[in-house]
Amino acid sequence: MTRLTRKAFTMVALSAAALAVLGGTATATRTINVPSHISIESHSLHFSGEVSTAAVYEPCEQQRKVLLYKVVSGGPDQVVGQDTTSNHGAWNITPQGSAGISLARFYAKVKMLSEGTAGTIYVCQAAKSRTIEPTA
Repeated sequence: MTRLTRKAFTMVALSAAALAVLGGTATATRTINVPSHISIESHSLHFSGEVSTAAVYEPCEQQRKVLLYKVVSGGPDQVVGQDTTSNHGAWNITPQGSAGISLARFYAKVKMLSEGTAGTIYVCQAAKSRTIEPTA
């Protein structure tokens, strides 16, 4: 190889490496965290609420798993029911059993959910409602 050919080859190789590095950052995955909120209310022992987001990113409201917890003093809180949110974020749970349940306090939780593929991944954050007592 002549000196000029080696120099041209080196320049082409360096240019290709620079393009690979710049092209790699253009296709990097981007993560967007979407804060969630879960509300809760009761009508006797029927609990309902809604999962919502400030950004109104609908996939973070739809088909989310909601767990209803009974507060247990001196021990871990007990899951007493679950539901999956509707397309509008609504959920409804009526716990089974009645032993001391009407005197208990309750809250709901929605778990974190990750949506998306290469490019942009939306992370729907977990949320916990306020704690309430069932209405009479």
